[in-house]
Amino acid sequence: MAELQTADAPNAEIAEALRKTDARWKFASKAFTSKPFVPTIVAVNAESMFRQLNEMTHLYAGLHDNRL
Repeated sequence: MAELQTADAPNAEIAEALRKTDARWKFASKAFTSKPFVPTIVAVNAESMFRQLNEMTHLYAGLHDNRL
């Protein structure tokens, strides 16, 4: 994520996906260390991050496909 964030996003859609994923990760980091630890929040957040990262992967793959 750090490497992707330091590079310029190739388009607005990817920039927004990066922003959302970063926000979700920051929220998750706090949930992991919170007292009391709430597994449900962590599980729901992890699923959401997985979907966001999967979407971002498709967006980057689409860039490659569009160049072929």
